Amino acid sequence: MARSKRHHYLPRFYTKGFADTDGLLFVYDKSKDLVLKVKKSPKSIFYGWDRNTVAVHGEPNDQIEKTYAALDDLIARSLTEVLKSGKLTTENLTSLILFTTQLKWRTPKADQHFNSIKDELNQQDLRIKIALENKDSDEYSTMLKYIEESPMFKESKRIILSFLALQSTSQFEAYLKFSLINTNPVFPALIGDNPVLEQPGGTFGELNDFILPLSRSCTLIYKKGLQKGVNNALFFWQRDLTMIEFADQYVGCSDQKHLERVVSAYRAVNKDGKGDELIKYLFHYIQ
Repeated sequence: MARSKRHHYLPRFYTKGFADTDGLLFVYDKSKDLVLKVKKSPKSIFYGWDRNTVAVHGEPNDQIEKTYAALDDLIARSLTEVLKSGKLTTENLTSLILFTTQLKWRTPKADQHFNSIKDELNQQDLRIKIALENKDSDEYSTMLKYIEESPMFKESKRIILSFLALQSTSQFEAYLKFSLINTNPVFPALIGDNPVLEQPGGTFGELNDFILPLSRSCTLIYKKGLQKGVNNALFFWQRDLTMIEFADQYVGCSDQKHLERVVSAYRAVNKDGKGDELIKYLFHYIQ
């Protein structure tokens, strides 16, 4: 089987939910501050060449990308069910929490942070145990050190981190109690290259309050203490403005005019130096 090279940090099963009837996106290039004139296919953005390729014995290996693909297949089924029903089951919420934490660590926004901690993260931090045979042999420590220092294991920690948010019973009960799906077909959600809109202050082992658009019309919301949900239509503007603020380069939308309006509003906010405050006020519109 040929080795994959185009590695999507936003999987295609996810981004297609934000496309128009032609299966394309209107795109804002944040680095150029420009709404592109020609629509783009979701698969032509939100990727990096060999992003998840690791050298093993001097040869490029795409096993991490294959692992993401296998997880994507499982999550895609849950996402499809949620988008069809507009409801959360325990099973589907489990998949979506995993997906959210996966995106949190899989996307470019996480690179600097992950690279600064990946060497220090140990088995206890990751809540795993590497099991090797012949634990009492002289070679055991050497073998264990070889695994822990291998580039493949270090890069695999991105995937392992995705599961930590599901390991605390009390935290998962909070996800079940305080999560909801908001559906709004009138106000199409933007999708950026860092789509997890999380309140600052969380740890690498759990999610803080967060918002994740699941499609152009459905948004997953988690906020501790949540009772009613979205209480003001300004939430949707704030959500999309925050999506642009969090983006490194690309933001897409199914509706050109809506994208242009949000970009214009973002320019005004950014000019006033208040872009970094958007995430704080976003959660004020949720009760």
